[in-house]
Amino acid sequence: MREDIRNRLIQVAKAGEVIFYQELSIGRGRKLGTILGEISDYEANQGRPLLSAIAVSKVKGMPNPGFWGLPSIPPNLTEKQRPVFWAREVVKVINYWQTHPSS
Repeated sequence: MREDIRNRLIQVAKAGEVIFYQELSIGRGRKLGTILGEISDYEANQGRPLLSAIAVSKVKGMPNPGFWGLPSIPPNLTEKQRPVFWAREVVKVINYWQTHPSS
């Protein structure tokens, strides 16, 4: 797992913001979606909200399709339900990291 990306996401959550994918510089190699998926799996295993929810597409203002395939997301969300689920998850992420130390 890329701790640098995870730590950046935590900083953004503590600031109460979201971050565009383009701002998460990963250099060459693995794709950002894979890295964010690993971070989401790790966070879910720790009982925390989906940290990757705060990483969004600059064009859509929401996560890309790969986000919706994560194991901890209900698979039957409709296109209408997805923005509501995502917004709630962003609030959970921000609330969690603003009230807990980085770990």
